[in-house]
Amino acid sequence: MSKAAPARPGKHRLIVLAAALAVAVGLLPVPAASAGTSFTFSGGGYGHSVGMSQFGAYGMARDGFTWTEILTHYFTGTTPAAVDPAVAARRLWVNLQVEQPAVTLIVRGTGTLPAVPVNFTSPGGTVAAVAGQTVRITRSGGTCTIVAPAGSVSGACSVDIEWDGYSGSPTTALVIDGCMLTNWNLATGSRQQPCTYARGAIHLRPDNNTPTLAVSLEIGMEDYVLGISEMPYFWANQGGAQALAAQAVAARSYAYSRMLARGTPESRPWCWCQVYDTPVDQNYVKKLMSDTFSGLIDTLPSLRQGEALVIGEAIPMPLRVQIDFPDPEPNSSDIKFYDKWKQSDAKTDVPEVVERWWKQERSH
Repeated sequence: MSKAAPARPGKHRLIVLAAALAVAVGLLPVPAASAGTSFTFSGGGYGHSVGMSQFGAYGMARDGFTWTEILTHYFTGTTPAAVDPAVAARRLWVNLQVEQPAVTLIVRGTGTLPAVPVNFTSPGGTVAAVAGQTVRITRSGGTCTIVAPAGSVSGACSVDIEWDGYSGSPTTALVIDGCMLTNWNLATGSRQQPCTYARGAIHLRPDNNTPTLAVSLEIGMEDYVLGISEMPYFWANQGGAQALAAQAVAARSYAYSRMLARGTPESRPWCWCQVYDTPVDQNYVKKLMSDTFSGLIDTLPSLRQGEALVIGEAIPMPLRVQIDFPDPEPNSSDIKFYDKWKQSDAKTDVPEVVERWWKQERSH
């Protein structure tokens, strides 16, 4: 198949979504455009809004494009380059959970080799656990208690959990009890899998606003890229190897940019992280609410105009309701932009508007 002038994958989907959004929010229809009129749609994808279409990249790879061509197609004006060795040597802190009053971890082996023990260390001491055992860390005030079959220790809420996670082939992994994630690398069966971490080390740190814990994974960049679950590995056997290479470079670049921009994990005590393991906009919303409501928050993008979720102690179960618009509408309703745009003789002093906006002044 020819590689000349490819259509940008995902562009048409963006236009359809924009049209659907216009209907959902009730925008008034506009006059038909004359011949030759062009429109530019600007927007971003769901999540961090910096990236490429995985299916678009897959399609380009199957059409014969290389990983560099795929990347320059989606990230215009960029060129691949080597990472500064000093930056490449740094480890990345990835937030796994926030605002946890307690965390339960299960130790398991990764294969046929004997699993090494896991050390749970706090200022109060160290306790070890072996494969098949469960360890629970709870916070009470400023004290965290680690309870394992071998004993328990209490101390300040700074818990470091280490095993052979930085070796080439870890023999041990930790499973966060009650946590599930979507693993797109599985070709068959359920993609919902327990949150399991074999590489790196896990840290528990105190939340800055609540008496809870943040759970973070400290991991080398190449191990982090290896675990990215945005594009299934089996695509490599279906003509998508170049798409996987492009995904690896994009994921690495994104992580490095966030590492450099966000500074140390200590400077972000609400997550103790430099990146999240889920779309960052959802995490900011979830930060304002208990993790109990995380499943409900995931449904918010599906709500139509006027719909709301009702929750509370007096509600036996969450309700999805349609709220009627008031009649008459309040005086604080939005400006009728369509009517204003039709007034061709209207004059707007843009510098004055900007100046008043900066000073927070109203016109009289």
